[in-house]
Amino acid sequence: MTMPNPPTRSHEKLLFLGSGAVLLGALIIGLAREQHWGQRFLNLRLVAANASGIRPGQAVQISGMQVGQVRSLEMLPNAKVQVKFQIDERFAPLVGPRSTASQGQQGLVGEHFLVVSPDPQPWPVSLEKHGMRDTTLPYEQPPAISSLMVDLHQTQKALQATLNNTTKLTAEDVPDTLREIRKTLGSVDNLSGVVQRETAATAPTLRKTLTQISATGASAEATSNRAQQVLEQTQPILVNTLKELQQLSSISRKLLQLLVGIGGLEEAPKDR
Repeated sequence: MTMPNPPTRSHEKLLFLGSGAVLLGALIIGLAREQHWGQRFLNLRLVAANASGIRPGQAVQISGMQVGQVRSLEMLPNAKVQVKFQIDERFAPLVGPRSTASQGQQGLVGEHFLVVSPDPQPWPVSLEKHGMRDTTLPYEQPPAISSLMVDLHQTQKALQATLNNTTKLTAEDVPDTLREIRKTLGSVDNLSGVVQRETAATAPTLRKTLTQISATGASAEATSNRAQQVLEQTQPILVNTLKELQQLSSISRKLLQLLVGIGGLEEAPKDR
């Protein structure tokens, strides 16, 4: 029985070189994925007065989704900071002339990220015809935490002073107001009692007076009706009587004239 030959040194070298090549290839592939080699991006910029919270490698988000990352920061001669960032080609049509950049944060103490407001453009849009390549987006500077704390402290002091003044005013005026209210309620209660007693005392007399007034009104109405009836009944008789008196007066006058003529009497001359 023959034994297998032990591996030679040349075989060991080949195995070592092959393993190294595999590791190197895996490293290059991982680096390419990390650096997005072979992918096309929309390169954008922003200029910030203060780049606090922005760093290279930071995520760039649109509508809450990561679409790119910050590439570099550069100090300008005017002490402002120019931030260069990239957006993946497939998300490039979501950026338009009205897009702006600002800072976002996960919660109160979470990581910062760059936010680009969407301004969708018609699909498909190539990077060559996009019109946004190497464009500087307007940047909305976040408020400084120190100024916010100072404003919050000033607001708290003003609120505390207002509460103190209100408490003092309440402590001075409320008891007096309550006493006045109690006095007023007591006066109203007394007046209500007096009115109730007077009403109870005058109610029978008032009811009797109203009854008499009602009866008097009914009697007056009945008398008026009877007078109207009597007048209607006596009116023809009264008219006839007046006519007869007129006729009698005419006859008496004629008779008097006749007697004067027969007796030779003349009427006395009238005074002029």
